[in-house]
Amino acid sequence: MISEPFVHVYCNALDGCSLSREPQSLVSQNWLCIGCKRALPGSTPIDIYVEETRMPKRAMGSALLLGLVHRSFLAEFDEDAIARDLILGKVFHEDGRFASDWYTIRSRRRVIVRGSKNANYRICDCCRQVSYSAMGKRYLHPCPPEDCDIFESDLAGMVFRTKLVEHIDFKKYRKMQVDKLPILDPPPDGLGLLEGE
Repeated sequence: MISEPFVHVYCNALDGCSLSREPQSLVSQNWLCIGCKRALPGSTPIDIYVEETRMPKRAMGSALLLGLVHRSFLAEFDEDAIARDLILGKVFHEDGRFASDWYTIRSRRRVIVRGSKNANYRICDCCRQVSYSAMGKRYLHPCPPEDCDIFESDLAGMVFRTKLVEHIDFKKYRKMQVDKLPILDPPPDGLGLLEGE
């Protein structure tokens, strides 16, 4: 049984997917920030084209810090929670064929998974999003809002309320990392509430 209130699920492999379009063309599609190269805040699905040789080999992946999830992992969750909290986009092969088992993931709410050591952050001049990095023990601060159970993490993963994942056997998902996340106040990184949160 997981005792922390939140769980961060992400792929621990270093090889992200390669998009088949250049970043500049993605900016022109109005979803990629030209400043920080992150998906712009918003509530619309993001559809991407991925090089076929670089499709994920596991249940989660990423492309330009945009999370990707396999439908077999989404099937572990209540459809109502997915429909309420997640915004799923389509994934296509570079030749235009639909990769029907894969989705891009965004959430109505994004949380920053913080660390206890060597922390720093900056605010993007273009989109005003927080870019944060840290080492050490992971945690959340402040506590995520009550109106969501599934959150997009700033690390191209998903953060769940523990009650949603207690039934999942994560060992069956290759290279998936699962971190238990406490809510810590004050935050050990010494940065307080991050501007822009």
